Amino acid sequence: MLRIMIVDDDFLICEELKGIVTDLEYEVVGVADSGEAAVEIALEVKPDVILMDIVMENGMDGIEAAGKIKGSVDCAVIFVTGHGEDEIFERAKEVEPHGYVLKPYTPMDVKTAIEIGHHKKQVEKSLKEAYRKVFADLEQRTAELESANQRMEVLLNAPTDSMLLVDLDGNILAANPIAAKRHGMKVEEFVGKCAYDLLTKKLAKSRRANLGRVIKSKKRARFTDKRGKTIYDNSEPDQIN
Repeated sequence: MLRIMIVDDDFLICEELKGIVTDLEYEVVGVADSGEAAVEIALEVKPDVILMDIVMENGMDGIEAAGKIKGSVDCAVIFVTGHGEDEIFERAKEVEPHGYVLKPYTPMDVKTAIEIGHHKKQVEKSLKEAYRKVFADLEQRTAELESANQRMEVLLNAPTDSMLLVDLDGNILAANPIAAKRHGMKVEEFVGKCAYDLLTKKLAKSRRANLGRVIKSKKRARFTDKRGKTIYDNSEPDQIN
């Protein structure tokens, strides 16, 4: 059963709304006749939905009260008003109400506003929770990626040999300065190029074949190749996913 709070400075309207809400089988958990009282009572009873008059004669009006309540109580706010001036509605939109009921109203008007307003609030809560989870997951994954990048950088730069990380197409994802210098480049120039484009056709074909065997067997491979008078001792990792 939804718990409803009613706010209006007109005693007769409060009584009328209490009757309607009760007949609709909702629970009335609080009634206030001013904005100040509305804030105090809402903080105490924490209703699901507040039916809030906008224009009240003395002190805080319904818009200001709604703003204060929504900052502390997780509930839907529905404005009940006989004033249709554009200026009032523009102010009301600033607190993002979950619906409006215009006077004079019928019990069905009240029921529809309560049900739709409460549903909108539940959707809003679900979206906020989903956003929170996605943001938390993104933060965690970003931290993991940064940590992995730091480890990769240490591993690449620790050896005195040429080290580079390539994808399955041979594109260079990361490299140490020794590997880049061997090809007459700086690291930032080297990364992003295709390793096979830097080799002769014969050597590139051999490297592709070796990489293919590693991918198929998922076992480390070691091989040598000769470029000019230099012999290179190469190894491919044994953990390819």
